Amino acid sequence: MEKSDKFDVHHIIPVSLNGENHPDNLKPLTVPDHKLVHATMNINTSLTRKLRELLNSTCYLTKEIVNYEQEIRSKYFARLGFLPDGLIDTHLASLSDQASRWLGKV
Repeated sequence: MEKSDKFDVHHIIPVSLNGENHPDNLKPLTVPDHKLVHATMNINTSLTRKLRELLNSTCYLTKEIVNYEQEIRSKYFARLGFLPDGLIDTHLASLSDQASRWLGKV
């Protein structure tokens, strides 16, 4: 990880994948690390655009939407292994915190 005095706020689960603006999903990363994460983890925008269209076109979640969202998230998080260890740990810790919150354990 490159040294930097400037930080960006990073969404662990991207907004484009229905990530929240909750503190558990927001982590400060140095500007170079933030750029590295996005360059490494970036997925095709046409996939996320379809997800947003599906989510915006209905007032309830269908099995099709949930399955599609899971498929895209799987593709996104499959790339975690390409990040440096410190950034992998940051993502995994945040995902664990979010899962606990979603399950009502926090």
